[in-house]
Amino acid sequence: MDLYRGKTMNLAEITHRAYFLDCYPLDERHLKISIQTGKDVDEVILWAGDPYSAGIAENEQNWQGERVPMELERELAHRNVYSAVLTPAYRRVKYHFEITGGGESVCLFEDGFVKNAEHFPEERMIQRFIYPWMNRADIMKVPDWAENIVWYQIFPDRFCRKNPGEKRHSCREWACQEDATWKEFYGGDLSGIRSRLAYIADLGVGGIYLNPILWSDSNHRYDTIDYHSVEPDIGTEEELKTLIAEAHALGLRVMIDAVFNHCGAKCALWQDVLEKGPQSSYYHWFCVNRWPIDARTHATKRGDYFSFAFVDNMPKFDTSEPDVMEYLTGIAKHWVCDWKVDGIRFDVGNEISHAFLKHLRLELKKCNPKLFLLGEIWHDSFPWLLGDEYDSTMNYPFLACVNNFWADKTQSGTDFMHGINQCYSMYYEQVNRVLFNLLDSHDTDRLMERCHGNADTFLAQLTVLFTMQGAPGIYYGTEIGMDGGGTKANRKCMPWEEIDAGSFAELSGQVKQLIAMRRQHPQTRSGKVVWDVREDSRLLHYYKKKEGQKTLEVCINAGEEPVRTGERGLPEPEDCLFANGLEHGSLRPQGVFIRLV
Repeated sequence: MDLYRGKTMNLAEITHRAYFLDCYPLDERHLKISIQTGKDVDEVILWAGDPYSAGIAENEQNWQGERVPMELERELAHRNVYSAVLTPAYRRVKYHFEITGGGESVCLFEDGFVKNAEHFPEERMIQRFIYPWMNRADIMKVPDWAENIVWYQIFPDRFCRKNPGEKRHSCREWACQEDATWKEFYGGDLSGIRSRLAYIADLGVGGIYLNPILWSDSNHRYDTIDYHSVEPDIGTEEELKTLIAEAHALGLRVMIDAVFNHCGAKCALWQDVLEKGPQSSYYHWFCVNRWPIDARTHATKRGDYFSFAFVDNMPKFDTSEPDVMEYLTGIAKHWVCDWKVDGIRFDVGNEISHAFLKHLRLELKKCNPKLFLLGEIWHDSFPWLLGDEYDSTMNYPFLACVNNFWADKTQSGTDFMHGINQCYSMYYEQVNRVLFNLLDSHDTDRLMERCHGNADTFLAQLTVLFTMQGAPGIYYGTEIGMDGGGTKANRKCMPWEEIDAGSFAELSGQVKQLIAMRRQHPQTRSGKVVWDVREDSRLLHYYKKKEGQKTLEVCINAGEEPVRTGERGLPEPEDCLFANGLEHGSLRPQGVFIRLV
């Protein structure tokens, strides 16, 4: 027999290596082992035990492991993921797999497949998988508090203006306008945020994420001029510290934006380079490829120097340089030790050197071991989430999965399940618990814009956000259904007069209900999902389970026809934790309900 083809199993689809996502410690006692297989596998048994249970140099054939059935943890589009969690008594484990499908059984060892593991030739060497030791320093650890939080993102210039005094930049009259650009200022400030802390806390969120607040010449402030100064138009360092203290008093954590990939063209460090060239003490701090630089255009696209994207006024730091590492580490330590921030979000987090991030994490965690480090990465972020750099990433793949299901009506409930499962198959379980899940931000169309103004679709997608594992984040104004596309209209001013008048009370009340449910019911945060979906239906039906808790049932009708009581037992709205579009024994298109069963 050609073993690697198998009679019914495609063995080439079975993959495992004894490290990274396939084998890693969840904590100091528990080790998670996973294996990916094709859809033709029916059962996977893990045979595991201590590497030295048969002696130090005994024949491998004398070694005996314990039989551990593996659970089908996640079903992907073309593969399945089987997992088991072990508690090795001596912090180490040796193992192999017994895999069955279509009536045949094979064993997988580190050096390949074997048809019948019980009848080895006596002289044959057996190479099993080994996880040698669960070193405490190597275990991915994330702040406990970040597992139970809902974030609220604030774009400072557009959130609230309280200080009516003169500002460095000329400001437009406060209004929720569609024609705002990156050049225009509306004067939102720290005093304005402070004045609305009670509003934010009342939403039920647990943390504030502030877009950049340092001295800059743009309203987005991703082009830092001075890393030592708060932007004067929004306030002072003392006001910022007061804001953080007041937020803490209300039970709100505070996370700020770090722009460490690049600076602004007016930053004194870069200006020194432009003035002195290779003689500048900061020349090696930047990615300058040739001198002189064209003083008129700076020509980043021609390769004179590197910048963020091809933006001439955002020259890129060389974060591999020790001097740059120390300078930026000192800035961040000031935020953590003196300002008492709870988290830092790193802009363009995938272009900063791994060496710098490893150094930075060690230094910052000395100041605050519970500090939360978040990387802005739009793709698979696993290389940055091994336990020695970021704690989490902005989960844009999650946003894409949710958006694409609603945008592509050919996708079924099964397709959605595969997409969500893929999102949660990319990282360690510890990371999954704190993933910054989002459906909109300052860099995307607003959620209501993508929902074409349909409040039911809007609430349906938020239902997914608030019932999936991770740390969900909402963008300021999402709670009132603010719309807007592109990086102009998605940064409109908050319409405080209308909010205070109660114009958005119904929708914001529903969003607050979802947030409250999220905080009150730990099942919503659980990674244990049991799906009940079909390939011929767009009904999203799943159950969230957590040990010691009732099961949470979630049902979202993403189809175009109502779901009737006769087709599926439907609850009454008053029996639900949350319901929208559930009435008269029918769940209308885009309707949802969530209940305990």
